[in-house]
Amino acid sequence: MRRRKNVTARNIIDATVETCRSLCGKAPKFGVSDIIRNDQALQDILNGTGDVLGYIRLGNQIDQKLIEEWITQREDGYKTRVRSDGMGAVGMGIRGPLEQIGKNHIIHIGPTYGETFQMLRQLEKSWYQNVKVTYLRAADPQLLEKLADTITPRTALIIFEVETNPTLVIPDMQGIANVAHAHPACPVVVCDDTFLFGLAKPFRWGVDMVVESGTKYLSGESAWPFGSCTISYECNERLPDLWQACMQWSITYGGTPHPFESFVTQAFCIRSIDERLKAHGRNALQVAQFLAEHPCVEHVVYPGLDSYPFKKNALKYIEPIDNGMYFGGMISFSLRDADLDVAKRFLYRLGWFQASLGGRGHNMAESPACLSHHSHTSDERENYGIRDNDIRLSVSTEDAAKTIKDLDKALRATIHT
Repeated sequence: MRRRKNVTARNIIDATVETCRSLCGKAPKFGVSDIIRNDQALQDILNGTGDVLGYIRLGNQIDQKLIEEWITQREDGYKTRVRSDGMGAVGMGIRGPLEQIGKNHIIHIGPTYGETFQMLRQLEKSWYQNVKVTYLRAADPQLLEKLADTITPRTALIIFEVETNPTLVIPDMQGIANVAHAHPACPVVVCDDTFLFGLAKPFRWGVDMVVESGTKYLSGESAWPFGSCTISYECNERLPDLWQACMQWSITYGGTPHPFESFVTQAFCIRSIDERLKAHGRNALQVAQFLAEHPCVEHVVYPGLDSYPFKKNALKYIEPIDNGMYFGGMISFSLRDADLDVAKRFLYRLGWFQASLGGRGHNMAESPACLSHHSHTSDERENYGIRDNDIRLSVSTEDAAKTIKDLDKALRATIHT
């Protein structure tokens, strides 16, 4: 009988290292720490500075640093910290300012991702810091006026999404930042740029901190979770102790990405991001145009369509790639004469119903009412314009013609017009 080879974790790591070295000429370090040989090296380890490699959670692994430098440069920011997922970045962007500034009021401009909303709800319920949250609507025509009236001397931060999840509203970033910074309280303006990662430049419009879930685009369409939090030069000058507080929060509460995931993201995913963003945008526009003409579809929201209600903001804040305009891979549409049960039947039939934004190269669709925003009450969803017949579609880089064919088949089999 043939003896089975004893496979250990070390064997797997060694094989992975050799595979990576053969593919790109270098290999990742799996949590290897340098020997501390003097006081300066010790201080660098403790502060997370210098070139000495320390404990992974301290955030000074080589590939992690390279990703942070790349994101910082791309965002025109001051410093970046990568996280193991998007919510780790959101937590850093909320808890850092909240704890360092010493104020207890947050303004939320929604909708946002359901777990971001839940984080704020949990903060409100906690005895810690007696946090108060005011909820505004990104689609409100009077948003800036209401925002100005809502800021108080106790306001620590304002948080919103560059393109809201799942309604795809692009609010006036510059207007929000101007209102915030004109107030004596000067709260920190934090935005989540997940849906328009690589397409918008929030710091150019006065935003102080940008948080992103790299799971959608950067890591290769949900190949693994990833996140980042970046601070602007202007915010760092105004609040020089803020970034250190955010860093300390990230060290204390964990959530550092694994060295191997950081290596692959740095070695492969960054190189292809612009081409993938263009493919997402091209495909999503074709799919949105198809859905807008379909008899089983009641309403379509996509920034690339002429019918998009916030077109002025889309053209202002989305920047071209290689002289071409691309509006991201996210589409929101509503099924005609459908309720939540019909929406679920459509998703089951379509076969793309998954709890994520990416998909390792394939499309994903979900019902916000029963998945990403299920923690909202029906009144809260209605307030933000999230309906039971809404579908959030994440268009991938695969063939748009096949995507359209699959959607048409599922729509006609579910919705009878």
